[in-house]
Amino acid sequence: MSSEPADLDKLWNCGAWTNSGRTPQEVKDHFYKIVDECYDENKKNVPVIENVDYGGQYLDIWGKDPEKAEKIFIFIHGGYWQERKKEQATTMVAPLTSLGIPVICLGYDLALVKPLNQIIEQVSKALKFIADKYPNAKLIVSGHSAGGHLAVKAIENLEDTSRFHDLVLFSGAYQLEEISKTNIGRNINLTEMVKSCSVDANKLKQKFTGRILIFYGEFDPPPFKTLANDLFESLKGGTLSIELTLQMVPKEDHFSLIENLKDPSSVQTKEVLEFLKK
Repeated sequence: MSSEPADLDKLWNCGAWTNSGRTPQEVKDHFYKIVDECYDENKKNVPVIENVDYGGQYLDIWGKDPEKAEKIFIFIHGGYWQERKKEQATTMVAPLTSLGIPVICLGYDLALVKPLNQIIEQVSKALKFIADKYPNAKLIVSGHSAGGHLAVKAIENLEDTSRFHDLVLFSGAYQLEEISKTNIGRNINLTEMVKSCSVDANKLKQKFTGRILIFYGEFDPPPFKTLANDLFESLKGGTLSIELTLQMVPKEDHFSLIENLKDPSSVQTKEVLEFLKK
């Protein structure tokens, strides 16, 4: 993979990699349109407790009677750690809540105002808050892109991960070395945190004994395909056994992978629902 800055910026520009025929800006505009419409639709049809303070930031709890739930799905939005919000991360809400699985959408401070290592600590704090609030539920942690990275790092950061049964990861930015050299990385001073804030597969294997489902799209940017496969390979083997699944989703790009979670018949949604039945 080229290390020329201009080439790296293109490689990590998620909107530039698609089979939709849209321009990069049109890809992002379409994504925002879909997720905003999804939020509005969910507000009409699904019970929600919004803006629950977990210690300086907020989360939304979707679905009926979360205190009685056997499983709770926690979703962390993407946006390269510097954009988007929890209200734009509800595409899984309808399919899961219809099966009695509440969904918690997590807000967090953005890296334009807080360094990434502190955001990881903040998300770990949110996970502990949820575990304490719902002591009887099996907790599933999920995230997309930057949110996939935060999901793994937050689990790594916890002293006790026994309450967290599954990780469901969508096209995560698990390693930061290359992206730190792009405009995206320079914008939030990633260079200073490459080693400490990249995913440590060995540490994850020591901390987490649940199942891990790793998705990426056929038309994801090349680095995200590589990172998904590298994480899968790095978690295989060793003395500790983690149940791992790697799933390439045909015809999906970085954004449509999440947009189409709202569709119960999409490959990724069916895979998640089947995974959670086990």
